[in-house]
Amino acid sequence: MSKGNKGSDLSSSSKKKTYHGGAYSSLKGGQDIHRHHIPAQSISGLGRSKGPAIEMEATDHVQTKSFGRATEAVVYRSEIKELVDSDQMRDAIAREIKDVRRIAGKNIIKLSKKCLIIQKSEESLTNENK
Repeated sequence: MSKGNKGSDLSSSSKKKTYHGGAYSSLKGGQDIHRHHIPAQSISGLGRSKGPAIEMEATDHVQTKSFGRATEAVVYRSEIKELVDSDQMRDAIAREIKDVRRIAGKNIIKLSKKCLIIQKSEESLTNENK
């Protein structure tokens, strides 16, 4: 992933706003728009800026299973971490996408695909450095 990546040209409109997917650092977010790591930054191992993310309504973000410190969120993140730690990142991302789609609907699918593309790029870079 190059530093100059400005995010995805793919966008999705929900509630008459445009959202983007891409590396976390390439997304702007904004008032009432959160950037949501997929999977959570704390478990992906990709770091805050490089991790795949999408923009979404703040009210939707707080409804994701990975958000916050509640017991349910901690358990969910540990389940996703098990997938990541066992080299099943695509499965972890797929599960996260399913959760986001549960809240935000099918309009998020293009953004979700962008997360998978970013992850594939990160995996390629990682494999090249081995």
